[in-house]
Amino acid sequence: MASRFRGSLILAVTLLVLRFTSAGNCPLGPDALFRVSAGETSNWPRACTEQNGIEDGTGFTCCTEAELGVVGDAADGGIFLRAAKLKLGAMDSSCEASIRLLSCGLCSQYQSSVARNRSPLKSEVRLCETWCDTMRVNCQAATVMATGVSVADTFVSGDHFCSSIFENLSDTMEVQVTEDHSPQNSGSCLSGIKECQSEDIIGFYSECEPRSRTRNVYYRYSKPCRGGEPLPVPVTGLPCDQECGLGMFLPLGSVDCQPCAAGTHSVGGGFDHDRWEPGQWPEDMEFKTYIVKHESEDHPATGELVEGDGWSVDKGYLLTTDLLKDAQSAVLEASALLVRDGEVIFFFKVNAEFFFDGLFFLVDGDIAMQKVSQSLDYTEVSIKVPMGYHTFQWVYYKDSSVSENGDFAQINSITIIGTEWAATECDVCTEGTYSPPRSGHCLPCGRDTYADEKGLFECKPCPADQYAHPGFNKGCLPRATCTEDDIIVTYGRCSRGQRQMTSSFREPVICDSARYPLPAPTMVDCAPCNPGMYRPDGTSSCEYCEEGSHAPTTGATSCTPCPYGTAALKSRHYTHFDNWDDLEPDLSTRCQGDCGTNGFVLLGDKLGSGRGHGAMVDVDLDFVVETENFAVIEWEFSVVTAHYMRYQFINVGPGGVRITGFAWDDDGTSRYTQKMTLPGGAHIIRVRVSKIDRSVMDSADDEFYLHRFNITGVMAIDSNGRPAAGASSCTECKGGTFASEGASECGECEAGYYSFDRAPDCIKCQQDKYAPISGMNECLTCAPNTLANDARTDCDYEACTYSPFVGIEYDLSALKAYDMYGPLYDKTGHTYWLNPCTRSHGNRACLDKYFRPIEAHACQDTPLGYSISLGSLQGYYPLEDATLAEVPVRSGLVLTFTNGEPGCSDWWDPTPHPRSTNVTMLCNPSAGIGYPQAIDAVEEEGCQYEFRWDSLYACPLCTLEDYREVLGPCVDGIRKVTYVPLSYPNRCHGGVTAPAPVVQSCTLVTEECPPGQYLPIGEEEKPNPTCAEARPGHYTVGGSVVVDHFVDWATMPIVFDNTSSWILDTDVIRSGRGDTVLVAKVWLVRSGIVSFRYKTIGYGLSAPDDGFQFSIDGEDFLYGIKQTYYMYLSTLYLLTPGEHTLQWRFRGGQLPDSYSRGDYVAISHISISGTAFSARQDTPCPPGSYQDEAGRTFCLPCEENTAAKGGAVGCFPCAPTQYSLPQSADCESRRRCIEEDYVMRYTECILGVRTRYFVLADPAVCFEEIFPFNDSNGTTVLCSVLGCELHPIHGYESCYKCPDGYYHPDEGSSSSQTCLEVPRGNQPVLVKTYFTTGEAIPRRAEVLQRTAPQGRGRPANLPTYEELMAKAEATEPVVSAAMSRGVTNDVIFTERDPLKWPSEFVTMCSGRCGSTGWRLLNDTADSGFHSLSEVDSTLILMTEILQKNGAIGFTYEIQPWIAVDPVDSVPPSEQDLPGLQFFVNGKLLPEEVVHYNLGEGVSDSVRLPLGLGNYTLAWSFHQPSGTREHYRVILSDVVVEGSSNGLARGVQECERGTYNSGMHPNCLPCAPGFEAPRTGMGNCVRCSADTYAESSGTAQCEPCGVGTSASADRMDCDVNSCIFENEVSGTIFDLSSLKRREAVVDEVNDVRFELAICDKLDYTAQCFDENNEEIVTHSCRVDLTNGIGRNIGRLANVFYTDNAGNRGVSLSYTKGEMCNPQQGTYTTTVDFVCNTSLEVNDLRLVNTGTCNTHFEWENIAGCPKCTINDYERKYGECLNGQQTVSLVRAEACNGPAVYNERITTCSYRFELELPFVFAGLAVFCILLFILLVVGIRNKKLSEKYEMLVNESAAEMRSRRATRNTLGLREETPGRASGDAEIHVPVDDVTP
Repeated sequence: MASRFRGSLILAVTLLVLRFTSAGNCPLGPDALFRVSAGETSNWPRACTEQNGIEDGTGFTCCTEAELGVVGDAADGGIFLRAAKLKLGAMDSSCEASIRLLSCGLCSQYQSSVARNRSPLKSEVRLCETWCDTMRVNCQAATVMATGVSVADTFVSGDHFCSSIFENLSDTMEVQVTEDHSPQNSGSCLSGIKECQSEDIIGFYSECEPRSRTRNVYYRYSKPCRGGEPLPVPVTGLPCDQECGLGMFLPLGSVDCQPCAAGTHSVGGGFDHDRWEPGQWPEDMEFKTYIVKHESEDHPATGELVEGDGWSVDKGYLLTTDLLKDAQSAVLEASALLVRDGEVIFFFKVNAEFFFDGLFFLVDGDIAMQKVSQSLDYTEVSIKVPMGYHTFQWVYYKDSSVSENGDFAQINSITIIGTEWAATECDVCTEGTYSPPRSGHCLPCGRDTYADEKGLFECKPCPADQYAHPGFNKGCLPRATCTEDDIIVTYGRCSRGQRQMTSSFREPVICDSARYPLPAPTMVDCAPCNPGMYRPDGTSSCEYCEEGSHAPTTGATSCTPCPYGTAALKSRHYTHFDNWDDLEPDLSTRCQGDCGTNGFVLLGDKLGSGRGHGAMVDVDLDFVVETENFAVIEWEFSVVTAHYMRYQFINVGPGGVRITGFAWDDDGTSRYTQKMTLPGGAHIIRVRVSKIDRSVMDSADDEFYLHRFNITGVMAIDSNGRPAAGASSCTECKGGTFASEGASECGECEAGYYSFDRAPDCIKCQQDKYAPISGMNECLTCAPNTLANDARTDCDYEACTYSPFVGIEYDLSALKAYDMYGPLYDKTGHTYWLNPCTRSHGNRACLDKYFRPIEAHACQDTPLGYSISLGSLQGYYPLEDATLAEVPVRSGLVLTFTNGEPGCSDWWDPTPHPRSTNVTMLCNPSAGIGYPQAIDAVEEEGCQYEFRWDSLYACPLCTLEDYREVLGPCVDGIRKVTYVPLSYPNRCHGGVTAPAPVVQSCTLVTEECPPGQYLPIGEEEKPNPTCAEARPGHYTVGGSVVVDHFVDWATMPIVFDNTSSWILDTDVIRSGRGDTVLVAKVWLVRSGIVSFRYKTIGYGLSAPDDGFQFSIDGEDFLYGIKQTYYMYLSTLYLLTPGEHTLQWRFRGGQLPDSYSRGDYVAISHISISGTAFSARQDTPCPPGSYQDEAGRTFCLPCEENTAAKGGAVGCFPCAPTQYSLPQSADCESRRRCIEEDYVMRYTECILGVRTRYFVLADPAVCFEEIFPFNDSNGTTVLCSVLGCELHPIHGYESCYKCPDGYYHPDEGSSSSQTCLEVPRGNQPVLVKTYFTTGEAIPRRAEVLQRTAPQGRGRPANLPTYEELMAKAEATEPVVSAAMSRGVTNDVIFTERDPLKWPSEFVTMCSGRCGSTGWRLLNDTADSGFHSLSEVDSTLILMTEILQKNGAIGFTYEIQPWIAVDPVDSVPPSEQDLPGLQFFVNGKLLPEEVVHYNLGEGVSDSVRLPLGLGNYTLAWSFHQPSGTREHYRVILSDVVVEGSSNGLARGVQECERGTYNSGMHPNCLPCAPGFEAPRTGMGNCVRCSADTYAESSGTAQCEPCGVGTSASADRMDCDVNSCIFENEVSGTIFDLSSLKRREAVVDEVNDVRFELAICDKLDYTAQCFDENNEEIVTHSCRVDLTNGIGRNIGRLANVFYTDNAGNRGVSLSYTKGEMCNPQQGTYTTTVDFVCNTSLEVNDLRLVNTGTCNTHFEWENIAGCPKCTINDYERKYGECLNGQQTVSLVRAEACNGPAVYNERITTCSYRFELELPFVFAGLAVFCILLFILLVVGIRNKKLSEKYEMLVNESAAEMRSRRATRNTLGLREETPGRASGDAEIHVPVDDVTP
């Protein structure tokens, strides 16, 4: 297939001729040869493409230096100089000039040439080696930037220089340095290159322009040339999306598709490949192949890369590697850019494990073809693919196990259509193929034709004396002289004992048949019948033998019946092959590929695969057979080939496709046999012979011969009703089968029956044996203590019951589970699963190698990914080990599983033994279903596996003996008799329930027996009744009602009201939901006491009445108890004789759930004494306690690792493989110890070192088989701990603390005493850490023995476990319950436990605790190990003093002690979930901060910020009574930040609002009036004039309100003067007269408002919040219903109004409390209304909106302050020459009504009013204007009028003067002469 080029193709190879001397020549010649892509040069300027230089006689162009900058960017010298500047420095002008000249070579279009691209995306730029040498010399002084070394010292040659400097020239360019073409002319790369011809020119398309969807055609030279034919002009504007179909192409520059010529083909624009050269990948499509370890079948091509190639080009096709392993995928990947919607077509074969392995096809990572496991013939797949860039993957996938059939995939051809819109040319057909016009593909040559050259429209025929095989690509071969091997003989049908024999030449005829005459046809005898057939006398055809008879040889004329015990198995034999009529329709044949024949051919005594086949062919022989049960097919064959042929025997049947294949060469002298078994059903049997090497064309004579084959076990009558087979022999029936005389087959014995060899019938199994399947030759023995079912097909244990003795019966049926129990692990890491009482399961782990569930009771996982059976039969043994229980036979049983998969053998007997399993079932009523544990689950001698299982169902069924009678008090002549279990919980299950309570008549006994004694029943009838002492193992407390177990209301004493909604919970009785009451009505015959133990949980209670209440006869003795802080409290009250009503009550109850512990009270013991004069019976000690003396009033608790059943006189020790917690009724199995079970401990620190060893954590609940640490005991380590140092003298650890103002520079440094000064603006980080790596290492360890520990976990000379147990039996226990108890396997530690808690911690526990509380482990703390009952384990960090804002952080996780997946059906209820609660100063943190139960294996980190103050922190682990597994909380990484005694570890910047000028231990808060707006400040900044800070620690000063400014100290906004000036108008308002507290009551809303407009309210306002804290504000709203006040405005804002001269002021108060999210905070507004008539007036409430309160205050203060302009002068009446003069307020303003009033002398003067003056001036101006006009118009008046005018004017002046004189003499009343105008200063207006 020809190469395709798209987009960026090669443009030119251009010669550069350099000129350095004169313009008349080019001494160096053309030294640079280029080839670049069109994309790089399409926009270069034309100026560089013309010949502007001087030719040197060779026709090449020299560029002048003037042209250099035109190429690329003139500023930087083009692409070469840019690349050089990135790598070279200090280049001089000579260096730059020589590199610049390279760009000129890109100008010439007449000296261009092309070499082949190395890839479709890269173009080569070839540089002449001579010019590279020149550039190296010119640049030798330059330096290489990366090393600083000069060019001369770095590069050894010009080749080295150019290859390195221009290595990354461009993403689309690749530099190559070439030698000169002509050695005699070292100045030219192209010397001697021919002149360019038209055939050297080729064209190509540019990239498509996205907007116009057009492209251009450019041209280039296909090889180096010079001058001659120029390149054509580019063609532009061609459409991009011109599409051509199959067999068509689009000529370059055309818009019309053209058909491909004959001898060529095209797929219409794409990649097409079907001729794969061995070892060579196509160059026009980049393929890559690899192997991955796949993640899953959903992502078959994704996973970890594995070394090797997944596919290869092999023998003319693509084939998967034979190195592929299980759980791997072989990936073949190709990527292509589709410019249009396209298609991927490929032909493939696959032969893999049916259903599990196979071939996928993926497009862009998505599965486009689902897995195909079998495709015997080539299959075509076509996938539509949209336009765009895509990745295609062919993935051969193998699952995790099993390889079957051929285990390969093969791809013959791949076509990807759409990589181009259309092909620009058609591809030429290769040798051996041809094509007619308009072909999409080439066709192979047929027989006797050949194609020895490319591009033929038809194949050439061979001459008559020659021949050729199909697909031959060479000349014809000569025909040889025919021989007998070229002749075949065929026969006609048999008739009357004769048939015709005919000879013919074998097809294809490859010999010279014209020279070899064939024999004439002749008549011969019929062929003998095959075995199993006979020919009756006088007939012509062979018939199959009848049922039950056989014909053992060929040529039989009759058949013989078979005797009993044998059977005539039907078979079919093929021994001669001379007539297809005798073989069909059983057999058929075909050929696919380059076939020489149509399939197999008849060769008389054999079948041949045919000759003359081409290089790639499949020849098939098929036949159909039906089998009833089981059949065997056998072939005999030989091979003649000098090359490898592949031959396969294929069965396509009910079980899928099964293939057996071979490939070898042979000369035909050897014969081989192959067998295949066939299950019942219809089968297609195929023999396939394949030639698979396209590179071998001369293998036409290779052939496969089938000499005979036969099938035994076929159906006698096929589905068409015709005879299908006959017997060739009598087959002996094997054991498990039988046959009567004349039987045609051996019948199988049914399940439950068996038989011996040659048996005529089957025998039923015995009662203790079974035959689970048909066809068994012996019965199997049932497991111990089980019998077979009636049908004898299985052992009958489905009921899963076992009775070892009369009266004892076990029922294990509750242990049945849908899933298996597991995984269980042994000490070697093996994994096991158990499945009692049933073999079926839904477990996905216990599967065989075919992923089918194993029908077994136990199995083990193998490293190979499948499992093996450890037992498929279930049996039972009685428990006899006395070390496991006091009465073993009633304390459990041994469950045994036998008949597992064979695996172990003995040295004397190599036969593998079946594996078996024992499960020791131990009765433990508290364990529920429990869970098994591996004990010795490793393959020991005999393949025996051991497990242990503590379970309730390992206890026997209950009988009447498991209950005891309890007598109630005698009240009114009757008593209630109840029956209760012997122990709680009872050591039995199911079976007989307790008898119902009965009521008996009784007589009140007045004889009084003291506590510890009782009056036996009937003793009161004797004359002298005698009290009896309580027996050992029992106790009495006198005549009392005692309840310490709360199982059901039927067993509760009669005095209790059984209608209560309280919850009975075995060990306790607890309150229910809401308000619940427990009532007891008692009659006391003497003074008595009521006592009980209670614990209250009430963190969710809020109402005052909520909580626990206890009352006697209606009088409360306990009330509202909400919390007892984890512990049970005991209380007692005296009772007088008579009737009493006792009531326990809880209000606000909530049941526990997954989020909290709930709110409730739990009572664990109730005792009411005085109900009788004497006890009538003694009470057995409860389980877990004992009493070894008589006459006692109490029982003693059992110590750790001891246990006792009910009524015990002593506690029995647990076996070494068991343990118990204090007060335990049973010993439980220890599990195998792991690393987490150990604690590191140390000897005393001496001279800086100490010895480390390991002990088991307390309590020890595991057994130690193998020490799990690599680190041995006795290792010497340093004593240093994080943040601490070694004391230089004493050697023990002491934490070194830096002085104030200093800090440790390195957090990890434990011994450095270096302290650094805290920088300005920073403070030391004070940190205390607990339970982090290294923190929990104990200090000053003290052990009983000072000697360093020896051995595995045991200090020297300490007693062994056995010694401890012996001592415990002989004396008192050495470890008291009050101590940090710890009898481990090796060490006893007293209360001086070396692993001490830090002094700040206290731990405690309530309930049946295994440890005294929390435990210190290696680098964590945990909540301890406790019994499965209600437990509260608490860890308290005592008072922590935080001197600065800090935090508490910790990480916690809830873990099960044994990581198992419980299968006991229902998950634990919400009430039974254990969890953690965290308290700060006694307050429970909510669930969203610390989750109560995270779920198993989930950890969470908590960080809670804390402010300054003292804190007590507590972690409380709560385990409810219903918990079925052991859980614990793991606590780690506890960090207290800001602790007063923490270590200074590092520094942190001061927070905003704080500062540190240096040397202070902490950041200090800014003083009021200052701010620190940034972090890390060394001092604070004073607030600006318009901002304030009223409190310390202010980060940002707040702005003052509108119209106000800050006070001088910047601590408040200055409104205290109450005088406000409008800076715009200058108006001043003086509200100082209103500086007082005003109160307004809103009776409608029952609210009182307090207001102080200038000052803040003081305490007299009675404005207090809900915490009774005074509220400092201007405006306060007080709720009169509760007296709680609210800040409704503390920041004053001043607003002015000046509407039409109406000037006013309002004060608005903001920064109130939050009102609501929609409207924001509360605000208050006061409008001041000007009223000069009101000096003082009350504040008026106008509106009380939701969030805004509006007041109005009307008085003179609301007026602007008066100025002089607001007054007018008033004169009083003149009396006695004097008058009063004053200034009177004329405007509404705030000032005195009359001002500056005084008495003066009266004066008289005329005073012209100002308006009259103005009027006069106006008249004067008018007259003056008239005079001027008249004067101008009458200039020509005679002189005779002049005198008249003058006189008239004088007269007018005389008259005016007279009037003026008269006017001055007028007096104006009220105005005295000599008065001056009064100027009143503004400040003087103030009253």
